[in-house]
Amino acid sequence: MKDHAPYLEADWRADRERVAQGEPLTCPDCDFSDNPLLYGPRGGEEGKGPPRRACKVCGFWQDADGSSAYRCWKSTHRCDPGLNGPYDCEHCGQTGLTGSHDCGNYLKPREDGYECGTCGRWHGRETPTPWDRKGSG
Repeated sequence: MKDHAPYLEADWRADRERVAQGEPLTCPDCDFSDNPLLYGPRGGEEGKGPPRRACKVCGFWQDADGSSAYRCWKSTHRCDPGLNGPYDCEHCGQTGLTGSHDCGNYLKPREDGYECGTCGRWHGRETPTPWDRKGSG
């Protein structure tokens, strides 16, 4: 991945304000800017992880602590909690589901997998999914 400028908590707060005002942000690694749900400031709230900027199109991730950016890996699986009626997936956030659905997680390079809180199964490095864009490498 190419070098990126440090990203600090003040930058994260400014990005959140820009998003709140409807200003589109652009991923500094793959130039994606079409959807604030896929690129922008993340975390910083209880239970949501540390403040960071993240792209769910190329995997660019950078914590708002001045550290270097990195590329996450994406894992997807077919989630089947065995429920008959409508349910909400607490793991991926999809709502009003019936039957199985595509579910997943974004993991840091050093993470080997995760346990889905809905279906209860472990999903590791055997479940990688390619990013929609390559990014800078």
